[in-house]
Amino acid sequence: TGKSGIYNLLLLTAYLHGCRVRRTIVISPHNSLLSQHKMQARNYFRGTNLRVLSLLPADVQHSLPMDFDLLFVSIHAFNDIITLHGHGALKMLNVENIFIDEYHNIVGELFRYNSSWKSLRHLASLNIKIMCLSATSDDSLMNHLASFMGFRKFVVIGDKAKYPIPNVAIQMHNSVYNHDSSSLILSVVRHCRELVERKKSNQSFKIHAITMSKEDAYHLSGQLNNAGIQSIWLTSELRSEEKQQILTTWEAGRERVLVSTFVDGIDNSSTEDVILVGGTYSLYSLVQAIGRIRPRRQNFDTSTIHIFNSQKYLQFSKIKVNDK
Repeated sequence: TGKSGIYNLLLLTAYLHGCRVRRTIVISPHNSLLSQHKMQARNYFRGTNLRVLSLLPADVQHSLPMDFDLLFVSIHAFNDIITLHGHGALKMLNVENIFIDEYHNIVGELFRYNSSWKSLRHLASLNIKIMCLSATSDDSLMNHLASFMGFRKFVVIGDKAKYPIPNVAIQMHNSVYNHDSSSLILSVVRHCRELVERKKSNQSFKIHAITMSKEDAYHLSGQLNNAGIQSIWLTSELRSEEKQQILTTWEAGRERVLVSTFVDGIDNSSTEDVILVGGTYSLYSLVQAIGRIRPRRQNFDTSTIHIFNSQKYLQFSKIKVNDK
């Protein structure tokens, strides 16, 4: 299991041993990851009466849910809760555990700071047990973010020195023709066709393509389907039920390629190739993209992250870079 096993097993173990199940919320960085984790949790708890709910921004305007054991809250919805109801809302809900998933995004997504991540500032004042989850944090980041959230002391569980480095090849695709969306997408479609042909003896492998914009996601998925490569797309514009349906289809269906705008957490156990279409927003995003190839598929001879640089998204002067 991934990091989500921590809170799922915590609740399930308490339930199976007849202990009190501590009411828990998981703050998720985006709605698609929230949908996937909600689906996984319900699979974990199948056959029990543990209650799993989710909370999106549209739901916060109404009354807050009171009848849950595990509640997945999007970071935007959490921000709305704090803005509208204050920290006291979590006490009113009798929350005893807070998990913050992919918490490195506090700095990895500064463009969303004012609309969401600021709500985690001084979170320790709630005096509720808080657990922060990430596979891309170092000691310096942990200390800074602990200060941001108001932790005077904290314990680190796990050690990156004991984590096996992903056995994944990194391949750069530089082309003067990738200066606009159309030529970039054609290059990616061509490459997907080559991958499918090269791996035709392996019918179970999947490709996850990550784009820099929603428009590129729709366009690329359409072009792949036109080329005879089954594809589906996933962006923030879809409704929660649609996201859940796409993630279910992606895991078990015949679709070869998922095109998404999300890097964190969107997993399929058969993914062998990840394609970054145009570039990446940060080093955290790059490492997260590599992590979409799960350990049992990490074989250097077959698993690769393909980075298609595009002048549309990445423009810089080598002279200025050298000067700096």
